[in-house]
Amino acid sequence: MRRIDWEGVISTVLGLGCTLAVVGGGGAMMIGAAGSTLITIGDSLKPHRLTLLRLSYYGGIFCGGGMIVFGAIALTARTIGERQARQEHHDSILTSPYACKGCRHFHGQTYFGEKGASTLICGMHPYGWQHENCPDYESTLEA
Repeated sequence: MRRIDWEGVISTVLGLGCTLAVVGGGGAMMIGAAGSTLITIGDSLKPHRLTLLRLSYYGGIFCGGGMIVFGAIALTARTIGERQARQEHHDSILTSPYACKGCRHFHGQTYFGEKGASTLICGMHPYGWQHENCPDYESTLEA
C-alpha cells in the first residue's frame, strides 16, 4: 500500500494559496504606496487618495497574513512528515531480525538527522543480523 505524502500535499495545495495572498497583497501594497507617493507630486490623483491609501493598507494586511499562514502550514507539514517517519521506523523496530530478539546488545533506538531517520539495532550489526543465529548474541536472561 502506497503512503500519501501529506507533507507534499499540504505544502503544494495550501502553499499556492498563501503564495497568491503574499504576491497579491504585496502587489496591492506596492500600488497603493506608489499611488500615495504620486499624489504628493501631482494633483491629478488627489480624488483617489483615500482609495489608494486603503489599497496600500489592505494589501499590507493580506501580505502579512499570507506570510503567517504560509509559515504555519510549513510547520504543520513538517510535523506531519516527522510523525510519519517516526511511525515507519517504529514499525521497522517491531519487525527487527529474529536473531536480535532478547539480545542484551539490542539497542533499537531511532535517530533523526538532516539525512532522515536511522534505527541502530546494535553496535556489532547496525542493521541487525540477517540470518538465524547471530554469533554475538548474548541473552538478557543470562547473569
